[in-house]
Amino acid sequence: MAGVAIALAFCAVAPTVSTAVSHPACFGAASRNPVHPCRNPKLERMVVPTPSDALIEPNSPCRPVQAPISVCAIGGSAAKPNRTVALVGDSHAAHWRAALGVAAHRLGWSALSVTHGSCPFTQGVSVAPEPKRTECIDWNQGVLDWFRAHPEVSTMLISDHPGHVIRKPGQSNMQAWVAGITAGWAALPATVEHIIVIRDVPFIDPGTLPCIDRAIAKRRDAGRACAVPVRRALHRDPDVVAAKQVHSRRVQIVDMTHFFCDSRRCYPVVGGALVFFDDFDHITRAFGTTLGPFLGSRIKGLMASW
Repeated sequence: MAGVAIALAFCAVAPTVSTAVSHPACFGAASRNPVHPCRNPKLERMVVPTPSDALIEPNSPCRPVQAPISVCAIGGSAAKPNRTVALVGDSHAAHWRAALGVAAHRLGWSALSVTHGSCPFTQGVSVAPEPKRTECIDWNQGVLDWFRAHPEVSTMLISDHPGHVIRKPGQSNMQAWVAGITAGWAALPATVEHIIVIRDVPFIDPGTLPCIDRAIAKRRDAGRACAVPVRRALHRDPDVVAAKQVHSRRVQIVDMTHFFCDSRRCYPVVGGALVFFDDFDHITRAFGTTLGPFLGSRIKGLMASW
């Protein structure tokens, strides 16, 4: 009941101006459209929302759904959805809600959020201290039970921030991660026909957001002034490594890195939209919304093989 109450309060917060107003052409991810290049010089010194506003900007609305674990409905439900999907993982799944809401609307899907902060979807045992360790174990079991009770949910979208798990003798961190992830996928009921891994986002430096504040004050291009080298920003995503190792048609990958980075740098402001709202690399609702059409088109491309 506490989780439902928190979710209700979270969803009741009114959106900030940055999510309610229309934006100039090429705003956000559209400025890095690989198919139809879009450039608007007016966006070079724009940052929406500002870092301080982003901290109080709510996530995409999500209507609580009665369940033993925290589940909520993303965006507007299609009258007759052609597919019901679930976004699963820790906070690095939850921050995709804005993008998935747009994508699901375009695809005629009903989308649910099944996430829990600091608890990746895995059968690996977290090294976090108690009570967090048991909390994550219980949540992961709850997710499996929920899927078994809801055979109408045919597709799972997953994204996680790597969280260390207990290793067996001789295992590397990556091997332990992959073993736990693939075990989690194997434990899902057969009614989950498709697993779509959304590659985790780039990482930023602790000084990135203060750098953006300074760039705003000096009327500089904050995206370029505060960019992070690719070699520091990108990391091997265990979910992606697992997806490549299982060699299963059930598991596919969506990589949105192009909208964050070029070959040399990753940008904390893209097309005038602030990309991250904290040092934990969570994307803003404003930028996530602009990613929605592109996430939808990438998923639609995967569906050609379904």
